[in-house]
Amino acid sequence: MSIAEQIYEVAKPLPESLALEALHFIEYLSCKNADRAEMSDLTRAQKL
Repeated sequence: MSIAEQIYEVAKPLPESLALEALHFIEYLSCKNADRAEMSDLTRAQKL
């Protein structure tokens, strides 16, 4: 089972409010990861 499937299985029985909170947290992590990747790209570009 993939990590995404595990997250789904754990989130499925949660009440709507907690599921929404979990979704917001996952979106936050996704944004944070995208920001890191962008910063890494900018740092690499500066070294050229």
